Amino acid sequence: MATFIPPLEDLRRACVGNGELGMARDLFQSLLKAIIAPSSLQNEAKDRIMQIKAQLKENPKISDIVLDVIWLETSMIETENGKSTYPEPLIDLLKSLVRDIPTLHGPLLEILDASLLKMIGIAESEPDLQKKIRLTNTQQYYRQHKFNLLVEESEGFAKFLYTVCMLLNDRQIVNRNERGSAILLRLIGTFSLDPNRCLDILLDVLDRELEAVNSNVSNKSTTSGSPSTDDYPRLKRLLQLINGMPLDKLPALLAFKLGRCQDINRILCSSAFLVLHEVLNLSEFLTWLPEWADVLESAYNATKKEERETVKAMGRVKLSSASSKNTDEQAKGVDLSSLNNHPATRLILLLLRWNQFSLVEGLFQPYWSMICCLFPDTFGCLICDVVMDSLNEMLKGEQQALWTKQSQLKPESALSMEEILLTSVQKLEYTRDSGCIVLRPGLYCKICRLLAGVLVKERPSEEFINFLRSFILPSLGLFKSHPSFSQEVWKIIEHFPYQTRYSLYSSWRGIGLERNAILSDKPLWLIQGEILAGKDARHALKRLSKDTIRDACRAIAKVCHSHPLVVFSTILGQIESYDNLVQVMVDALRFATPLSLDVLAYCILGRLDGTGGGVNRSRLKDDGVNVSQWLQSLESFIGALYKHFPALELGGIMAYLMERVSTGHVMELGVLRMLLKESGGWAFADYAPAASLSSTQLEGRAGSTLLKRETMSFGVFQRFNKKASASVRRVLLNDDIGVKLLVLLSQLPNQIIFETKGKPSKPVKLIGNLVDTCQVTTSMLLGFLTDASHDNTSSDSATQGANDISSFAKSLPSLLALHDEYELDVASAWMLVRPLLRSKVALSTGDNSSEVVSTAVRPPDLSQEFKDSMLSRKISKHMSFSLFEYFYSFTLYDVCCPEDIYKSEIDRLEKEEERINRQKSSFPLTTTHGRPNLESDDAGELARVKNTGALLAADLKNQKVNVASCKEAIASKAGFFFAPEINLREAASLFFCACVYPRCMKGPDDALYCARFVLLLHSLQVPGFSTMHLLDILTVATSKSLFGLTEGEAANVSILLNELWMTVSKWRYDENEFNSGLGGKVGSKMVDEGDNSSGEITSISYQQFIQMYNKWHAAIGMTALGCLNSKEYIHARNALIVLTRMVGSFPTRPRLANKLLSDLQPMQDENFPFADLRASAQAYSIQLLKARDEGVWKEESAEAVKARLSKEKAAAAARQKKAEEQMEQLKLDSEKITEEIGEKESWGRGERRGPYRSLGLDDSRAARGNGSGVAVSDSRSTHSTPPIAKDRVVSNHRDATGSTRDDSRAAKDRVPTARNDPPSSLSGTPPAARRESEQDSRARGLEGRWQKAPNAEPNNRGAKRSRPPSPADPGEIIQEDGGRNKRPRPDTDDSRHQVADDSRKGYPRRRRR
Repeated sequence: MATFIPPLEDLRRACVGNGELGMARDLFQSLLKAIIAPSSLQNEAKDRIMQIKAQLKENPKISDIVLDVIWLETSMIETENGKSTYPEPLIDLLKSLVRDIPTLHGPLLEILDASLLKMIGIAESEPDLQKKIRLTNTQQYYRQHKFNLLVEESEGFAKFLYTVCMLLNDRQIVNRNERGSAILLRLIGTFSLDPNRCLDILLDVLDRELEAVNSNVSNKSTTSGSPSTDDYPRLKRLLQLINGMPLDKLPALLAFKLGRCQDINRILCSSAFLVLHEVLNLSEFLTWLPEWADVLESAYNATKKEERETVKAMGRVKLSSASSKNTDEQAKGVDLSSLNNHPATRLILLLLRWNQFSLVEGLFQPYWSMICCLFPDTFGCLICDVVMDSLNEMLKGEQQALWTKQSQLKPESALSMEEILLTSVQKLEYTRDSGCIVLRPGLYCKICRLLAGVLVKERPSEEFINFLRSFILPSLGLFKSHPSFSQEVWKIIEHFPYQTRYSLYSSWRGIGLERNAILSDKPLWLIQGEILAGKDARHALKRLSKDTIRDACRAIAKVCHSHPLVVFSTILGQIESYDNLVQVMVDALRFATPLSLDVLAYCILGRLDGTGGGVNRSRLKDDGVNVSQWLQSLESFIGALYKHFPALELGGIMAYLMERVSTGHVMELGVLRMLLKESGGWAFADYAPAASLSSTQLEGRAGSTLLKRETMSFGVFQRFNKKASASVRRVLLNDDIGVKLLVLLSQLPNQIIFETKGKPSKPVKLIGNLVDTCQVTTSMLLGFLTDASHDNTSSDSATQGANDISSFAKSLPSLLALHDEYELDVASAWMLVRPLLRSKVALSTGDNSSEVVSTAVRPPDLSQEFKDSMLSRKISKHMSFSLFEYFYSFTLYDVCCPEDIYKSEIDRLEKEEERINRQKSSFPLTTTHGRPNLESDDAGELARVKNTGALLAADLKNQKVNVASCKEAIASKAGFFFAPEINLREAASLFFCACVYPRCMKGPDDALYCARFVLLLHSLQVPGFSTMHLLDILTVATSKSLFGLTEGEAANVSILLNELWMTVSKWRYDENEFNSGLGGKVGSKMVDEGDNSSGEITSISYQQFIQMYNKWHAAIGMTALGCLNSKEYIHARNALIVLTRMVGSFPTRPRLANKLLSDLQPMQDENFPFADLRASAQAYSIQLLKARDEGVWKEESAEAVKARLSKEKAAAAARQKKAEEQMEQLKLDSEKITEEIGEKESWGRGERRGPYRSLGLDDSRAARGNGSGVAVSDSRSTHSTPPIAKDRVVSNHRDATGSTRDDSRAAKDRVPTARNDPPSSLSGTPPAARRESEQDSRARGLEGRWQKAPNAEPNNRGAKRSRPPSPADPGEIIQEDGGRNKRPRPDTDDSRHQVADDSRKGYPRRRRR
């Protein structure tokens, strides 16, 4: 190493604290080399060391390094003539260090040479020093010490023990520790006593003292704890004496005593006491004990292996009870006695009982979880007690604040989140795998309340959430059937958003449930609890029905409190398989806690996206078109659940639907539809399928919301939960979820149809269904979000409705933005903003809601940019923007009023009110004879009926005013709708393409609106509007479009065509109607476009209209025939939808009608592949024939009608004749079979089974009593049967006195001798009475089968029933007391069934068994 002088800063930095010891050694070695080596740097190096003399004095470690360097360098100095030569700078340095740092005197004396010691002044004489060194080495290393155990040392030990006792009792020297220890040390030196034996004596004394203290504590029955030296002065004095002894051999001595002592508790108590007072080093003491960690790990592994096998065996089916007993006998558990008796285990346990967990926590950090799993009742509970004591100590006087009803701490007394977590988290994590928190429920409850209290004023940290995830939620499974713990946990996590809660539930669930979680890191006790909860849940669900729901729902709720994930996974799995369980399951959750219901919402979301079971399930059936059963059942359950529990979290499902729709997946839109229908109470808005809408329903959709409710359900009121409806609306309005869904749904149809690149091809029917689903859902969602009434007339509801409309308007982009930025078509964009126009009038004028709505619809200034975006320049040349705006702004509610529907519904409600009042008056007010009190049941219904009728009357009045004002507004602008001197056909074509056709596709309401708006323009005789041209274009275009429409769009087209065709048909077949409705008006003008035409605009005549009608009729008919003959499913389906809707007005020409009937024949064949098309074709054929009979085929000639009727009459007669012949043949066959049975009726049966059923003993034909004890035969028996003796059926009856007499012997005389005797020989009853009884039996119908029979004799032996009885089993006799008797077998040995000898001729003899 080169000689150099290190900088002073480096030396000082190396001397600070521990510093860099290696660097300090190198620096000092360089300095000392510079001092020893003869150079000019000697004095500078010496001065540099002197400058850091203070640091050497303060830091012992640096001093040791300096001493090592001095020893090394001085020993390497070369000697001359046996003596070393030391440089003067080195001697001066050493003298200065000895003088200024006295602590270096002793170390230098040990390491330096004698001559150098003399030079620096430590040793006066070198020979004397050498002599003392030899004496010291001899005494220390070579002389053998011997102890006399017989005389001197025995006396010394006795005096030592006596002195110890005197010191313990002398109160005057308590504080003079040094003197007591000095006395003991002097005795050891005087008698040459072994110090270890003396220390052993002190330890024995300590054992006796601690034993006395513990016995005193036990007698006083105080709580366990470490002995305090303040309470026991003798222990304090003894501890002072022990501290004064040499303690380097103390750990070994205690370990030696433990190995040779019978009662190790005393030694462990002393050891724990010494550890507690820092006399004994615990880690060093444990090294002298037998190996403990290996024993602990082996026991832990064995225990876990056995527990895992036990958990695995819980799900196995044991077929043999003996084998199960043997298995139970073999599973004796792991032997933990060796570990339990280990000194280390007992020492730790003792320290824990003394509340000294902090002393041992760090030392046994890796083993606490194992210890708690092996000994949960002791170690686990003690750790829990430590946490409880720590919390109580921190709370002190605030303990009462924890147990208030609000379960929250006062702000000024609440602990901080950091304090609670620091006190609890790590310690409770030790006990997690053991589950010992179940033994301390108070601690669990207190921690939950503390955490809930701190969340009021602090935001949760990541450590807080992890504690919930790892300990709080899993530990809930330990507290079975206890709802209070579930409530406490819910008070914590209810403050979190659903994303955090669902993340916690996901961690709680892990990779699986029950047996699927065995390979996970879940605690085994949790897996075992899940398995047992699953068994209990399935056991309860097996017995779940409407009759047992009260008991079953309690059983389900008990399991839900602790293991909701398991229960709801099982429930959802069964619901997906059996949809009839939906409502029963919802009712069964009435006792579920809020936490359980929130977990249910998470489980539903998991089932939808596949993470909660059923991974990779197809959302379509095997046909690839229809929605799968599991998804349909789940949709129904979601709707019913959120209707019954409005407070249930809905944000998660809405976010999931948003994510699915944004990626183009629409299979889950049924969930949104069910939520709107069931929970939102918007079922009346679901018009799908539109083809099934009746005329009343369709007309009712032109009225108010209330009228729609009444007509869509045919007067059946569907109750809905207003709280649930408000909850769904609130979720949809929050964060603009509803508006986002509307925009996405409006974009989806084009994506489904056109964006197919990189995606598998879909069936055409599936594409059509998806497009229709998007359209229906959009319509329902839009109506739900923009409904201002909220089905209530209160002021609060109206105010809330206005606020919701205003919120919707603020969220909705402007009309221009919807069209340009979001790329919605014109009809879709106007559809979204149209409800705001009606709401603008209804909103209050006291706020800026009206301005918000107006701005959302269109710019206030109606700029040219806005007009150009909506209409092309070509359209704007022929049609004004005002017509465009009026057409898209108004709704069906604004252009027509269904007054007849209003009045019919009001009349129906009045009749319903009368019925309820009449029903109330027919029953008493009180309940008698089991009758319910109908007044209380019908009070709510009566009020609803009255209120609904009054509201409908008010709606009718308001709608009339609204329709009049709208028509007036249209009429005022009608003259400016079309530009003057335009091409009428071009204008009609542009109006159809820009307005009528796009809006017609949006739904049945819009289709009907388009038809009514066209007729309105025709009635107003709008200049430039040619109704004939529009009808010509519309009829041909819409009919041809059937080849490219979905089923829903075809239904919309059918409504448009039917509404217009009914008017056209009137004009065609009634010239007066033509003249009053069309002839000579503006709408009748057409441009002459023939080959030789001049292009003039003229009004068409009636004959010309007939020609146009025939053209349109043929166009629709040819398109329908082409669709029916097409091989594509959707073509035929669309044609049937349109034809079925128009069957009342089309076709009117018999040639086309007959052609349709003939083309429908192949579709009605049983071998036709599409069952739904076959049913639709059969239904339409029947309706078409009915329409023919009702005169819809107006052009059918009288001769053709007459010929058809005669042909049908002849066919009916032929069918009647054929039926009579078949009946006659059937009667002959029946008689023939009867004869054959009469000849061979006993073959193979004989005495074993008795007579055949034809003898009258069949259940359905058994003879019955007529009320007077006389048997009456069943009138339904058409063939002749042998008569049966009265005693064969009626064994006994009561006479006038009520006594029972046996008529069996007398009956023998009345038994017929021939098989073909008339039935009148059954008894002495006159034939007329018997016929009257038979007529009675016919009038009763089936009731005659269950006639009461006389009681059987007590000694009768009936045959054993081979099947369980049913409530109306003909094999049973209903007794008068309501009980049932089995009918006796006819082959039993009973006098009631004796038959005369002459009647048994030709029969095999009866054999007795």
